Amino acid sequence: MKIDHTLLKTVFLVSCSLMGSLATSAEAAPYPNTSAMGVGQAETTAWYAACMKVAKAAPPPADLPAPAAASALQQCKAADLYYDTSSMSAPRPDDWRQVRHCALATSNSEVLMMLYQNGQGVTKAPPLAMKYACSITAAPAEMAGRVEHLQKLAASGEGKIDLCDDITSGYMMGVCSAIDARQKNRVRSQASGKATAAWPAAAQASWQKLEAATAKFADARAAKETDLGGTARAAMSIAARTAELELLAQDVKQYETGKLPSAMTQAQAQALDKQLNVIYGKLMKQPRPDDAGAVDKDGIRDTQRLWLKYRDAWIDFGAVHYPSVTSHTWAAMLTARRNAQLEALQH
Repeated sequence: MKIDHTLLKTVFLVSCSLMGSLATSAEAAPYPNTSAMGVGQAETTAWYAACMKVAKAAPPPADLPAPAAASALQQCKAADLYYDTSSMSAPRPDDWRQVRHCALATSNSEVLMMLYQNGQGVTKAPPLAMKYACSITAAPAEMAGRVEHLQKLAASGEGKIDLCDDITSGYMMGVCSAIDARQKNRVRSQASGKATAAWPAAAQASWQKLEAATAKFADARAAKETDLGGTARAAMSIAARTAELELLAQDVKQYETGKLPSAMTQAQAQALDKQLNVIYGKLMKQPRPDDAGAVDKDGIRDTQRLWLKYRDAWIDFGAVHYPSVTSHTWAAMLTARRNAQLEALQH
């Protein structure tokens, strides 16, 4: 299965936007980077002093891309390259060279910090990793925590760092959630491609419809049934979307081993459907929230309509690919899950 760019459009936009703004801010900001800290006395802090000690650190000339190559790399995405390469079972030196050249060409301090601290395709250089860490746009607590983390790693002589190890802000939760969602999508796509390749044409066609219905339902869950009023709204939205996609992948992985859902009767399915209607009715009677970004009845209604299409697509796929499982069983399983989601939205 190819990566569904429509399905993860929002995730990619969030990831690119957040990571791009981090790199751009770091490039334009003073050193150490205090651009996200507002008014304060950063100069008196321990992390500021640690940053000043490595202010003159610079990568070896041999690590730099040639000028012509650097010009051609201006549109590359260093963070994506870094995490894609990290996920490889055995990345080659040339794989890491591409990451490093991209990060240097685009002044991506986040990736350069990780490369030089972790020794990925370069000679490990803790002072240089610290220099790049001090160039990252970060909240005060985040900067202090990251600098202290690097100091401990340097003292021990071992251990790796990740950009998401020391985050403290809702903003960075969004960045890191987008990174995680992108990597999970890659794993799902690879696994799904292997699993579905041998399926009959009818099963593959039904699967594609189920994927499309799941994508729309997941998008609605993320945008309309998730509280988007706080600073962590991007992270929460991405997490909601990813949860639905991961659930579909986990279900199919389990069913392909022969572990199909336990049989349910028509009466059980009807009872669960009745429960759904009761919960949904209560939600439709709830007063509209005053808080901006809060879940409201219009969002729930829109999402419910997409869930019905998702449920029907699941039942159709099950009939084609898992014919031993009754439609009542699929309906009961999916309705029970939806009831739990709707119950969580009551207040």
